[in-house]
Amino acid sequence: MISTTSPFNRLTSILQHPTGIELERFGSFIFGGATMFGMLWMRHHYLWWKLHPIGSLMMTSYATYCFWGSFFIGWFLKYTTLKFGGVAYYRKLRPLILGVVLGECFIGGIWIIVGLITGIGYRLLPG
Repeated sequence: MISTTSPFNRLTSILQHPTGIELERFGSFIFGGATMFGMLWMRHHYLWWKLHPIGSLMMTSYATYCFWGSFFIGWFLKYTTLKFGGVAYYRKLRPLILGVVLGECFIGGIWIIVGLITGIGYRLLPG
């Protein structure tokens, strides 16, 4: 299991012992930047483009791994509401749709606090 301090230890090592530019990582950086720019450009110029660049960034987040189910349910409710009920109906149901996603995040936060107090379950801090 990777500890939560691992990224900081790696950063410290890189700053204390620089090795120069790593071409593979630089290439990945350029490719990722070009992909994000392309997605932003497509989203700005074409209404039919459904992929949002923030979704690409969120794929690498641990929170997304934990909460993808509630995000999907919220998206599906929004999609079906807009498709079959229109914007007026969506505005009426928006609190419910957002409540599904935010409720899952809120309950997850409560379990993190319970885990901090009891030492069982979710572990936010190493130890």
